[in-house]
This record gives sequence, structure tokens and C-alpha cells, in this order.
Amino acid sequence: MDYAELDVPGADPSDEVEPFVVESTPAQVAEAKEFFARAKAAESAEQVKRARMQSRVFSVMQYREHPETGEVMLTQEQLDEGLAVLGDRLHRWAYVWHPHDRLVEVDEGTGETVCCGIKGLHAHMVLWVADAEGPRPTIRTVSDAFSIPSARVKPPKETAEQDGTEHKGRGAAEKAFFDLSEYLPHESRGKDAIPGIHQSDRHYLVDKTQEGKPGKYQYGRGRIVANFDFGRELDAHMAMRRNAAEGGGGAKLSKLFQAVGKGSLTLKQVRDQEPAIYFAKGNLAHFQKLRGDFLSYQDAPESVMNFYVFGEGGTGKDLLAKALARALAPGADKPYFKVGGENVSWEGYDGEPVVIWEDMRVGDMIRTAKSRGMLFRILGPWREPDEKPIVNIKGSKTQLINRVNIVTGPEGYEEFLRGLAGEYESMQGGVRVKHEAENLGQGFRRFPVIIPVAEREFSIFVNSGVLNGTREYQSYERYEHMRQDLELLARRCKAIKDTAERQRVRGEIEARTVAPIVEQHDRIARPKLDAIDGDDLFAEFAGVGQPIQPSAEEISAAEEAAKRDREIVEQQQRKRLAELEEHNRELRLCTCATPQAGVYARHGDECPALSEDERQRRVEAKQKALDAKVARLRANGGLLVVGGAR
Repeated sequence: MDYAELDVPGADPSDEVEPFVVESTPAQVAEAKEFFARAKAAESAEQVKRARMQSRVFSVMQYREHPETGEVMLTQEQLDEGLAVLGDRLHRWAYVWHPHDRLVEVDEGTGETVCCGIKGLHAHMVLWVADAEGPRPTIRTVSDAFSIPSARVKPPKETAEQDGTEHKGRGAAEKAFFDLSEYLPHESRGKDAIPGIHQSDRHYLVDKTQEGKPGKYQYGRGRIVANFDFGRELDAHMAMRRNAAEGGGGAKLSKLFQAVGKGSLTLKQVRDQEPAIYFAKGNLAHFQKLRGDFLSYQDAPESVMNFYVFGEGGTGKDLLAKALARALAPGADKPYFKVGGENVSWEGYDGEPVVIWEDMRVGDMIRTAKSRGMLFRILGPWREPDEKPIVNIKGSKTQLINRVNIVTGPEGYEEFLRGLAGEYESMQGGVRVKHEAENLGQGFRRFPVIIPVAEREFSIFVNSGVLNGTREYQSYERYEHMRQDLELLARRCKAIKDTAERQRVRGEIEARTVAPIVEQHDRIARPKLDAIDGDDLFAEFAGVGQPIQPSAEEISAAEEAAKRDREIVEQQQRKRLAELEEHNRELRLCTCATPQAGVYARHGDECPALSEDERQRRVEAKQKALDAKVARLRANGGLLVVGGAR
């Protein structure tokens, strides 16, 4: 390779690059472990003492191979193993392999730096240990976990001795971690930093150890492997720090605006960490507008889950709603947003994952949403990209990206759900407009989980139609009489003086209380599905868009139905033919003055067309009438009996 042809400093084209893959054979993995064992055994007393140093943040750097012996010192397997060993103790971690760092020399004639080689392949890693009870980990803990000599593991205190920046007090660990993380792509805020080649809004390190101080290779952020959104959180950190490369205060404000507009920072983060800038005249309105604009362009959640929590006042339904919100968004700094009054309904919404509609009736919700159509869009179980619920806030707009709505109210659930789809009136341009009712299913299917709350207990009703994918939207699975006493819990927790302990205890008891509700949420939102590949799905839906062809069972059923229909028709035809033949027979036999036939024919008593049954019936009827007349005359004395007696 002609190294002189390589650019100095050199740069990845963008952040859209993949992490470098470093593969090793089993023999190389064993060789690296042996190297570590020898290095550890050869440590001096001073090195052993240093390895006992504790910290919450560590940086690690190691070469792949020894520069003199060529012995393998680091493998990907060591990085993976160390991360697994430390596991949950790590709050944040990130690492990168650097294969492109340049070695340069200065051309004596032109004074330009020219690439003359590539530094040995090496890795950088930064670790941030989570807060926990007990002692902090030591350099030795990290060294042993990754099988990397302790001399290659450094706490921020030692790196600060080199660059002069040491953080103390609140937020020190976070600041130190992200300061060290800047190095992974070779980014910098230092005054000697140079503008990016492809990332013009960033600045990058120069190599002060080489003649001419050439710029370091500029790695895209996609090269970094991390357990968090590396680019977004690094942007947020750098926006909060003074950037000497860009000239200080004005550049910092611009960075903050960019970070909020890109979603790297929330309004709360800016308010908490940069109050002077946040409250400076004119800044807040612009921050709010940028945040709203960012949310407006976010992808809508694929599905939305709605809960209706109802009960009498004082039963704890609002406390239950907040506990449920915290349980459904455990990692959120601010898990829920409470809908405000009619004219400031969404003021302050900042992308919270849960929205609580506290103490609402149907009319209140429609007025808050401005129309039933918008309310149904907000509560819609499925959201299409073109159906984002965009709402107005003061001087701007924002998108609701919550994946959960929790409505609390006094109305029974049937009254509430029927009201959602029922008739209502609204004022439009000063004119009262009556809106027609919707299908009842529109209301019922939007609230798959109903929670009746009574004193010290609650129940859970799960909509069978939503759960099973049918249209039984007014049928429910019921889980009744579960214990809760969140109001008493809130009062009792006040007796715990330690704030952290009070929050921990209350949080755990709240989580246990709402665990059955979370379980039902997961049944609907995250159903257990058997794995299926695309070909199976194509086969299952092969007939879509085609004329429906009946199955063998359907054909057989249709043939049976047709056969029954034919038999009925034939029977009716035979009956009509028999009636016609009887009609003609009567006409041929009838001797009445006016020939008669059919159901309503009245033949004379002597007519041959009269049937024997009818003839006998008439004789019996006449005899019965005669007997009745004789009985009346005899009862009235108008008829003599035998012997002359009356």
C-alpha cells in the first residue's frame, strides 16, 4: 500500500457506517489471555496499589497486537466477556475499534503532513457504573473482567491530569463519561480542534504527539458499539458544554437550539442543566417551538392502549392511574402528562409516553380534543403515518406520540363508552350543531381495559373482542376484587424521612398493586405469537384480491340447500295440481243452479259434487239444530210429551 495516497486526517463519509468486526481464532483468544496473566503477575507493588483505586467511570485502551513481539493482546471475545461479567453493574458503556489512525511525517519542502503508515489496530472503551449500594468497583475489577492489564484501565482523575478537566459534585460521573466518549469518534470541543471534513457542524481532535499536529482520523458514530443511543446522548452532552472550538456562549446557545430541535435534549433537561439560558428573554418560546417541531416529525406509535378507570370520589382512582403510568413507562424521566384545562389542554406536553385524562366525562374529552373525530384519532388503537394527532399549543404545534391513554372519571363504563359513540352537540362559529351517533363498537373497542375502583379494591375487565380479534366488543373477561390502598400508602410513606428510601418503598408497592393490570396490558399490546416467515404469510394470504372460491364444504352445503329448495317447490307444485284436479271434478259433478268449485263453494245438500264427509257433517248439524229447538220448546212448555204431560 502506498500510504502517501491516504488522506490526512482521513474521515468516514457519514455516521451511517457499521462497527468494525475483529475476528480471532481460539488460539489467538488463548494467547491474549496468557499475555494478561503474565502482565498481571509482573505488576509492581505500586501498580498493585493503584489497581485498588475505586471509581464510577473508567476508560480502557488496548492494542490488538504487541508492537514489538506481535503477540495478540486483545480480542473481541474479551470485550464481550467483560461486558457480560459486569452486566447490570454498568449504567452506560461504549467501545470502538480504531483501524485507520494515521502515522504522518512532515514534508521538508512543503511543510505538509503526509501519511507514512497506519497505527496498530486498537480499541477504546468507556464504562459508567450504575449507582448501587456497597463499594464502587476498582481498576482491578475492570482489568480482571476484560483480561486487560490494569495499566490500561484509567479513572477520570488520571485522564484529567493530562487534559486539565476534572469533574466534581453533582453530575460528575455523567460529565466524565461523555467527555471520554467524545474521544471514541475523535470528536472534540477543544480550542485546537479542527472542523469535520464531512461533518461540518462538528470539530475533531488533532494528534499533538506527532510532528505537525495532524488531525486524527474522523470516525463516523456508527462505528461505536454502545448500550444507549450514542449519537443522540453525545449531542445532548456536547450542547451543554462550552465549545472552545466554536467560540463560547453564542455557539453554545446555537448548539442547544440544535439539540432540542433534533430531539437530543428535552425541555426539562435544558431547564435543569442550563437555567440561565432557558429563562433568558426570548429563548423559552423558541425552545418550545423547536421541541414541538421535533415531536411533529416523529413516527407515530404503531398501537395505542386506552384504559378507563372509574369510581366514586375518594376511592383512589387517580392515584391508581398515576401508579399504572409509572409502571408502564419505568425508564421515562417523566412517564405521564396530565391533560390541562380546555384552553391549555396540551400546554407543556413534551413527548411523555402516557397521557392521563383526569376526572373526565365524554363531553370534557370532546371539548379538549376540539371534535369527536380528533378524539377518536387520539384514542385510535392503530395509527397510520398520515393520521398523526397534531395538536396546537401556544404559538406552535406538536404531535401526541403517547402509546397509552388513561382516562379517569365518575361515570360507569357502559355510560361512558356509549356516550363516546352517542349523539352530541357542539358550537361551531356560534351555531349549535348536532352530531349523529356512531356505531357503538367505536367506543367499546377503543377501551380494551376497564378498571372499576371501589374503596380499597379494584377489578379488571378485559374486552373479549379486542383480546381475541372478534367483534364481541361488549363482552369482557373479568378479574374482580383485587386489593389496593394507594391513599393509605401515600400517607404512610410520609413517615419515611429518607427521600430515596421513601420513593423506593412507595414505587415497589405501587408496582405490585398494578402488576395485574400491566399483565393484561401486555396480553393485548404484546401477544405471544409463534414465529412465522414471509413465505408462510404469502401462502396464507395468496387469495387476497381474487374472486372468492367456495370450499368443498361450502359447495356441499350449497348443494344440500338447493336440493331442499327443489323438494319444497316440487311438493308445492303437486299440491297445486291436486287442488286443480279437485276443482275440475267438482265442476263436472255440480248440479247447482250456479256451478261452484273450490274452497268457498256452497253446494246444495243434494248436489253430487258434495263430498260424503260434508254431506254427513250437514246432516249432523241439522239434527243438532233440531235437537236444540226441541229442548227449548220443551223447556218452555210448548211441546207435549207422551201421555199428554207437558
